Amino acid sequence: MKREIFRRGLLCSVAAVLICAIFSAYILQREKKSEWETSLQNGLTLVSETMGQNPVAEDYTTAAKTFARTFAGARLTIIDRDGKVIGDSHQDPATMQNHADRPEVQQALKTGIGVNHQRFSQTLGTDMSYIAILGSDGYVYRAAQHVGGIDKSFTAILPAILASVLLAVAVAAWGAGRMAKKVAQPVELAAQGLRDINAGQYDKHLTLPEYDELAPLIVSINSLAENIENTLQDLEDEKKKSRFLLDNIADGLIAVDTDGHIVTINRAAREYLQAGGDLSGKTLSHATYDRQILEAVQRVCQGQGSGQVFDLTGTQQEGPGAQVLSCSVLPVRDSWLAGRQGGTRMGAIIVLRAVTEERLRQQMRSEFFQNASHELKTPITSIGGFAQLLQSGMVKDPVTRQRYLDKIVAESERMGELIGDILKISKYEESPDRDRDQRVDIPAVAQEVLERLQPAAARAQVKTALHLDGSDLCIAGSRKDLEELLSNLCDNAVKYNRPGGTVDVRLRSLPDGVQITVADTGIGIARVHLDRIFERFYRVDKDRNKQVGGTGLGLSIVKHIANRYGGTVEIQSAEGRGTTLTVTLRR
Repeated sequence: MKREIFRRGLLCSVAAVLICAIFSAYILQREKKSEWETSLQNGLTLVSETMGQNPVAEDYTTAAKTFARTFAGARLTIIDRDGKVIGDSHQDPATMQNHADRPEVQQALKTGIGVNHQRFSQTLGTDMSYIAILGSDGYVYRAAQHVGGIDKSFTAILPAILASVLLAVAVAAWGAGRMAKKVAQPVELAAQGLRDINAGQYDKHLTLPEYDELAPLIVSINSLAENIENTLQDLEDEKKKSRFLLDNIADGLIAVDTDGHIVTINRAAREYLQAGGDLSGKTLSHATYDRQILEAVQRVCQGQGSGQVFDLTGTQQEGPGAQVLSCSVLPVRDSWLAGRQGGTRMGAIIVLRAVTEERLRQQMRSEFFQNASHELKTPITSIGGFAQLLQSGMVKDPVTRQRYLDKIVAESERMGELIGDILKISKYEESPDRDRDQRVDIPAVAQEVLERLQPAAARAQVKTALHLDGSDLCIAGSRKDLEELLSNLCDNAVKYNRPGGTVDVRLRSLPDGVQITVADTGIGIARVHLDRIFERFYRVDKDRNKQVGGTGLGLSIVKHIANRYGGTVEIQSAEGRGTTLTVTLRR
């Protein structure tokens, strides 16, 4: 652009200088001719007036020669009205032709002055320029000069004109260069600004040029850079926000395109699949070798089916204690999967969800129903057997009949107790959060539970005692929960004790809760059973359990209540040395 501006500016300047030079030369030449005509006319007027005062024939030739010497290169011819030459500065008048037919002579005779800028002279045999006047004496005084002589005077100043033209061209070139640089500078700055934008440098702002015509362009470029920077910043913020949301959800998420390349993967998915590094753009096999996932994604991307849901069984989830993942593979079709290719493409969304606890609860629920069915089946079978015997009339002995009836009542009570405990566990599982409607006085609840167990403790020859450690032994919650917890702990401590044994209940105030300790001097529990003691329906000694009664759900209920209050349950026991259960409840 700068070169083009320079070239055009220089051409315009040179053209203008040449036009000015030619026009000036023409004007100078005209002025020179005008000056020559004026000078000769004045000279002719002076000669005619002089000769009019002293009309001597010999003096005409002398005057003509004097005139020729005064005006170098000029020729003076004096002609009478008949065209006869009576005097000439260069030739003998007697030998010259009649000049009556000369145009300038004829014009001078008519108007007083005649001019012929260029005519071939028959006398001299060359082109001459003529000017003639009619003198006061009636004669025509005609001056002639070679055309080349007039042009020669102009040619003398031609080098100066050419030098001036060359100087003007040089100045024009310098000025065109300066102008091109000055005009192109804002445009070059604008081009540099666009290159900076293309290179991602949006913080550079161009200064406004001194040309008002280019100011809108610079303002538009600055505005464009600012808008692009703001848009990119908004996109970056949205990208960070989306990435933050994706990385902070518990479920793993993977988006895969038709070719099986990973479009996006969040942190949870990386952790679940134990995959590290930058996986964007890589094939799914870089994240997992699980055959179920790879085959499901392939089928979905090929449009086979509407998706699949399954639990992972690959090597990445093997080993003891490994978590179970539920994997959902869903089809998706959108333009962002096609990228710059345009249109829409098929892809897949993989959702990974940790279901270890859910599957464990399902397993526990299944085992629970199996155990509950088994536990309920025994009393129902017993009740049915005794009832059939009584119904058949085979039992005639009143004592035996009464014993059978007592068995039916006992089994019914046992079944009712079992159903009650099952309903309690179901309640705690459905509503894991405690009620904070009332402030429970734990010492009062403990005293009431021990008084209720006093008859059973007396029959078992077991002494009970309550010890209080601290003043603030109240907690926000449900009185029924605390009654259930203390009843199960104290009932077990009495049932599995020895004659002459003791049950000590100690309540201790903690800064953020209450600690309940129930210690007995009973038969104790072998170490091998301690890890499973809180499982539902788990019994250490089934024969003894049948003797003393119980559903096998007491300690499981205790653990549920402790969890409900954000607490813990700890057990210390040794076979033959008694058992100590410590429950810590948060306020």
